[in-house]
Amino acid sequence: MSEANLSFYEFQRVNQIRCEKGFKSAVSDWNALEWAGALCGEAGELANLCKKLRRGEHVDIMDLSDEIADVFTYLDLLATSLGISTGAAIASKFNRVSAKRGCPEITV
Repeated sequence: MSEANLSFYEFQRVNQIRCEKGFKSAVSDWNALEWAGALCGEAGELANLCKKLRRGEHVDIMDLSDEIADVFTYLDLLATSLGISTGAAIASKFNRVSAKRGCPEITV
C-alpha cells in the first residue's frame, strides 16, 4: 500500500502489530493514562516546534512532519487500547461537527 492511500484501518492494524513485534509489548500492557501521557509528550514536542516557528526561528519541515506522525501514532495506540476504531471515531465526529456548523454535505 502506498503512503498516499494508507487508510485509518490499515494504519491501526499495522501500528498494533508493530507495537507487539517491534517493541515486544502488547497495546494492553499500558493503560489508557499511560498511552495518553505518551501522546501528550509527543504533542508537547510538536508544540515546541510550532512555538519556535511563531518566534521566527528556523524549523525543519521534516521535524514538524515527524512530530505530527508521532502524535497520530500514539493517538491511534490510545484508541486501540480503548477498543475504539480511529477512523470510525474521526469520521463520526467530523460529520457531526459538519452538521452542527451548517454544512452537513461536507462529510467523510
